[in-house]
Amino acid sequence: MESYRIAGMVPLRSLHLEHKRPIVFELKSPVYGPSESLALFKRISKTNFAMEPFSVPIWLTVLGWLCNSATPSPGSEIVRAPATCFLTPIQHRGPLLALFRTGLKYIDTNIGTPEQWAVLEELHPGLLGVRDVLIDLATLVAETEVPLDNLADTILYSAVRVCIDEWYELLLLAANGYDRGIQRPLRSLYERVVTSVYITNQPELAERFVNYHAVQCHRAIVHARRVLSDDAINQAIAPLSIHEIEAQYEAEKSKYRHSWDVDLATMSNRVGEELSGLYLACYVAPTFEAHATLHSMCSRVSDTEQGFGFNYQPNLKSIVGTVLSSMTLVRIVLKAAIARFSLPFGDQIERLGKIMT
Repeated sequence: MESYRIAGMVPLRSLHLEHKRPIVFELKSPVYGPSESLALFKRISKTNFAMEPFSVPIWLTVLGWLCNSATPSPGSEIVRAPATCFLTPIQHRGPLLALFRTGLKYIDTNIGTPEQWAVLEELHPGLLGVRDVLIDLATLVAETEVPLDNLADTILYSAVRVCIDEWYELLLLAANGYDRGIQRPLRSLYERVVTSVYITNQPELAERFVNYHAVQCHRAIVHARRVLSDDAINQAIAPLSIHEIEAQYEAEKSKYRHSWDVDLATMSNRVGEELSGLYLACYVAPTFEAHATLHSMCSRVSDTEQGFGFNYQPNLKSIVGTVLSSMTLVRIVLKAAIARFSLPFGDQIERLGKIMT
């Protein structure tokens, strides 16, 4: 596999999908329904994957995004990885890389400039060193072929790849001073890490987690019906239909109450003190930024002698704290994958844990 080290960075992601037995789907719809999702997860569980697993739903409507990073800003910490040249069911940040033959040889991404990160490094010396070590380790884990023998393994591996990708989003926002913006991916990252580790510890719950997708689709239909007609909804989700989604829901609903299992707080308590200790900072507090709360609308408003103002100055200490929390979450999910798949990086993850704590 080709890779390039530019500006001292390792590849942030590989855009190439390899598997021992090619899986080719005829993708007619932008949405996978409950039955399709379960079937896909079960099928992928019997395949040995390296690099990117795919996630569902798969959207095929944004090919125009493929060129959105073709001209990186000067001085950016750039990563180049070969783009695939065939249709692959992959979902990414930025461009959805369901790639056809595009003529693009490389996709460029960055997580900010060295100058931007130097400001944060001054507040927390050693931050960049830990960041780069974690990126190296994440790349090693992502580029190692693993056997996916069951649903729990598939969920964990998929979660690892999504968490790594989401972490890069957070790092890019952090480098650019978006102290509020990084709260939203932090909340999602925390929820995914807790859930995937919880399922890894109790693999018998994996199918229950996957089947709960039928309930979530039903709830989406309920919300959509508040503003749209059934005809409009059916047109939007074709070739799926409300009838099919409701049939799947009727088949599964008796197995569930409020959620697919226990609530997130209970999960975090069961998976260990390190994750439960981050519940407030990484999940509860960011919720105020993720929703239309009074806090999210007024947190930057200031009262001055001239009247109300809006403070655009980033809170760098808050950014550093959030980055550190996000690195802990990524380390935890990588550790779970390394242990579960018996990857040869146990010493590295242990040393990193000692450095970070």
